[in-house]
Amino acid sequence: MYTKFEKKKNPQSLVLMAICVAAAALIGLSVFKLLSDRTPKTVPTGGNAQSQSPKDNSENPPKPQFDTTPVKIQMAGDVLLHAFTTLGPATQVSSTVWDFTPCFQEIKPYINGDLKLVNMEAPVDANGNNQKVNGYPSFNAPSQIADGLKFLGFNTIITANNHAFDQGWNGVVSTRNTFLNVGLDVVGTYENQEQHDAYYIKEFNGIKIGVLAYSDSDNGTYMSAERRKFVMKMFSSTSMDDVPRMIEDMKKCKEAGAEYIIYSLHWGDEYNDKPDVGGGRRQKDIAQALVEAGADIIMGNHAHTVHPIEKKTVTVDGKEKQALVIYSLGNFFADQMALTDARVGTTQKHQDSMLVSVTIARDKDTGVIQMQNAEYMPTRTMVYQNNGKKAYQIIPIGKFAQMDFTQMAVVPAYFNTSDSIKRIKDAWERVTSVVGDAIPAVRG
Repeated sequence: MYTKFEKKKNPQSLVLMAICVAAAALIGLSVFKLLSDRTPKTVPTGGNAQSQSPKDNSENPPKPQFDTTPVKIQMAGDVLLHAFTTLGPATQVSSTVWDFTPCFQEIKPYINGDLKLVNMEAPVDANGNNQKVNGYPSFNAPSQIADGLKFLGFNTIITANNHAFDQGWNGVVSTRNTFLNVGLDVVGTYENQEQHDAYYIKEFNGIKIGVLAYSDSDNGTYMSAERRKFVMKMFSSTSMDDVPRMIEDMKKCKEAGAEYIIYSLHWGDEYNDKPDVGGGRRQKDIAQALVEAGADIIMGNHAHTVHPIEKKTVTVDGKEKQALVIYSLGNFFADQMALTDARVGTTQKHQDSMLVSVTIARDKDTGVIQMQNAEYMPTRTMVYQNNGKKAYQIIPIGKFAQMDFTQMAVVPAYFNTSDSIKRIKDAWERVTSVVGDAIPAVRG
């Protein structure tokens, strides 16, 4: 007999009770978390303290990786068909057709850059169909010189120089069109204000290079005042008066997209071996002002002889950079053998020149364009007899200056005299001593 009544438990009630207990526990945890999130956290002090907030990478974003593929710029001096009365027969195919490609066989393998510039110091085919081609003093080169320079590998022709107006307005127009028609770019002379105001900017491997071309003279040849406003950019090399305008031109070129600036400047005293000779010239001051304002390369022409090269370190916009000043590249392709000038004498230094190569690249982390390498190759236009005709060959001086011709089974025709062999060896010494050692000379 039971003394206390015991009620029998229902299984369904037990399940219901368990559910209620679990629900209450969940509600309790939620309330605790809510209160906890609203309570300020205390961060321990000391060097090992760690933030309790979620990670934020905004202060250390991943660095951009820039294209570091290098760009090679090559610059050559004057193409000056000075003695065309004798140059003509050596390259002439018919009364109106010339072929200059044989003159370029030796130097062609070395024209292998991205942007390749050369100065064409003469109007080209001003009268059409190569009529009245002529040398000094009023130049008019045959149209095939454009084919020859394209064959050689150049892609950009500088036309701002003192002979640009030798054949008047027709010469300016014909010169531009002749080069453009064979696929070469022209910088320096223009047919209208729109062309003058449009900046020449070429992109290679993501680097945009701008080229500005100026001449300090024009030989006084007739050109109307209206056309002079746009036909060619001019400046004085005897004062600093035009420098602010040239710097403003560079700023506009950069605003148009250029990141690297080359000035082609036609200036200097002919046949001397250094800048700032005669006439109160201020080439060094002008060059310094331009590079301090942001120019990267000064490409000088007009002297018809090589001048020193200077490598400058300047600070632009708070950043240190290197710039290159080439005061004169000399005559790249020329025949001035008949020239009589006391400054030249018997040296034939007007036949010597150089091909300057500059390699630039963008820094992978900062994106800043830097000069990686710069060098020059001394060259010479050899003038020689070939099958009874005067012939020409541009050669890398260093390659042949170190050769022992007595050990050669076949001596090249352009070294068929002992005098030519001696001159090539002398030329290496002369060019390298004048240019200096700011950048190395290469033999080829």
